[in-house]
Amino acid sequence: MKKEVILIIFFSVLSLIVFSNDFGLGIKIGKVTEKPAGVYMRSYIGESSFIGFTLTWTNSDYLRIDGDLEFTTPVYASDSNKGRFFSYGASLKFEAEENSINWGMYLPLTYNQDSPEETIFFFIEVAPGFIFYPEWNVDYRGGFGFGSKF
Repeated sequence: MKKEVILIIFFSVLSLIVFSNDFGLGIKIGKVTEKPAGVYMRSYIGESSFIGFTLTWTNSDYLRIDGDLEFTTPVYASDSNKGRFFSYGASLKFEAEENSINWGMYLPLTYNQDSPEETIFFFIEVAPGFIFYPEWNVDYRGGFGFGSKF
């Protein structure tokens, strides 16, 4: 029941974001704990920043939500590089599995291919971080993904 409530809240917030800004929806694959894939959402909140969410779940009692706030650094050496940029920021992780809950924080560094003229975007990410609840531990996250902008 808790998982369903969290998913309803998550997609309600998502619907508010969709109607206010440029929005992207796609798939993220990589080291997101032992669960390798999730749904990725990106909403641009300005010329040089966006928020991203990754949601991973299984049919058993597992749910993970990653929320990122990232700022962009363009890599425009020439017109052929337009739409390629790095982004960096902070990310908060919530993970629930059966009777355990984990909270963590990450510092993502992402290479993006996201041209304003195209509807498809692609990214590769590495994110060192740590888990701070229930106990301190070093962790990392990484992966790649793609999506379509609406």
